[in-house]
Amino acid sequence: MTKPGRLIVPVDGSECALRALAGACSRFRRGGYSELVVLHAQQPLPTSRFVTRGMIRQHQEQASNEAFSKATRLVEKLKVTATFT
Repeated sequence: MTKPGRLIVPVDGSECALRALAGACSRFRRGGYSELVVLHAQQPLPTSRFVTRGMIRQHQEQASNEAFSKATRLVEKLKVTATFT
């Protein structure tokens, strides 16, 4: 029987997202998928005439780093290999 493709889990750094990631790791470890992909779910900045592109880029990089830091620790703790994007 062929394994389904990727199991994709969006994370934003919240506790709910980390619980979903833990559940996905458990499902992945049971052997049902060929790859586990952790995807950062970007939160948009509120519209403002005072927000520059640089500020948006900095906000997105910081949010992504924070979300992936938490997710990486969890994935390592659960001894699962994942791709982060």
